[in-house]
Amino acid sequence: MRYLKVIFLALFFVLSILFFSQNNEILSQALVLKLTIPYVADLRSIPLPLYLLVLGGFLFGAVLTLIYLAMDKVRAAKQLRECRTRMVGLEQELNSLRNMPITEEPYAAAVEVSGDEGEKA
Repeated sequence: MRYLKVIFLALFFVLSILFFSQNNEILSQALVLKLTIPYVADLRSIPLPLYLLVLGGFLFGAVLTLIYLAMDKVRAAKQLRECRTRMVGLEQELNSLRNMPITEEPYAAAVEVSGDEGEKA
């Protein structure tokens, strides 16, 4: 699986390099971004090359994806810790029940159930 990831990333970078080298003239054109808020402000950016905006958008998406995956990993680690804690408690309970002496007395729950049935009858 690791080899497939490396091959996929290498292919992605080769295609990216081809894209940028073949569209160098178009991607080098300057672009001015503007934001007009009626009656408040008219904002304009400095002239930015288009490739900078494309790369910035890609990096922004990658960072958001990493944050999402990190949050999911933290959530899974928390759930795993809770399950392990519960498992340790249940194992301790199981070991304490294994060490109890075997007697012929009915369990307390069985006595309560039979007592309730006697009252209903």
